[in-house]
Amino acid sequence: MTSNLIDKSPTVIGLIAAAVFCAMVVIFSSMGLLVLVPVFLGALPVYVAALGWGTRAGIVATAAIIAVSAILSNPTGGFLIGVMIAAPAALAGHQANLAQSADTHNDELQWYPFSQILFWITLLIIGAVLLFGILIDFDPAEISAQLSKHLKLLLPTPEVGSGLSVEDRDKALLMNLQMMPFVLPSLWIGIHFLNFLLALKITRQLDVLARPVEDIAAVINLPSIALVLLVVSISGIVITSPPYSRGFAVAAGALMMAFSIVGLAVMHQRIRHWPIRSLMLFMTYAMIAMIFLPVYLFSFAGILRVAGMTNEKREPNSNE
Repeated sequence: MTSNLIDKSPTVIGLIAAAVFCAMVVIFSSMGLLVLVPVFLGALPVYVAALGWGTRAGIVATAAIIAVSAILSNPTGGFLIGVMIAAPAALAGHQANLAQSADTHNDELQWYPFSQILFWITLLIIGAVLLFGILIDFDPAEISAQLSKHLKLLLPTPEVGSGLSVEDRDKALLMNLQMMPFVLPSLWIGIHFLNFLLALKITRQLDVLARPVEDIAAVINLPSIALVLLVVSISGIVITSPPYSRGFAVAAGALMMAFSIVGLAVMHQRIRHWPIRSLMLFMTYAMIAMIFLPVYLFSFAGILRVAGMTNEKREPNSNE
């Protein structure tokens, strides 16, 4: 059965990937917290299709997901799903299969660097989240007021002396909404990169991945321009007012997550031969899964690597 799947054309594989995504949505849509499964794993079939069967498979999967989503919801919703879930996967799959002849005499191929793949995923997510915010007219104060009205109907009024008033609840809600422009793109990039790594393993197991095995922890990086963009985006948050500051927050959150991924790679490389490596990795990722915000601490290690201050060898062409 696996060999029959491998022999399918890229177009058929792309349609199968889109069907898997739609099946996830249908199956898990009414299963409580499992409704988040398509959010966390929805891009995986597109990554597998694009990495294993090439660019055409990724494009077909993306187009099919947009079309079906537009029919089931509306054209805007379908477009947003395609841009935020399928398009980054199709692009990363295309880039991961790019290679050129190296300047050697043994016919080695120089593959498109992981640094650029991560950077382009980051840029695409920034654009997608900005577009999402514009289309829904994101305003934390207005959304907070609407949610507060619904909460008053769904939840009982806090008792006097309980330590939590309606005003406190509304303030907490508004604060969380104000953090969304920063946190949402971070979370989305983390989800995409995890799906990318998982798809690399799956396609390698299926023997359909042309790209050779690489030490990702040792070579993952970002081009130096990412440092400039991070400084500009953080400065923009400080010196501008809404809605422009929210746009800069989207860019800052996405870039901070990209640097955090590089920082986590530094940690993986540094503790590779430590006896307690498994325990440290478990504790680190458990903390990130439960709280998430500590992931930004690793951005400092990522910034140092990108700035070339860790005495490590940069990946070839990572700045190109």
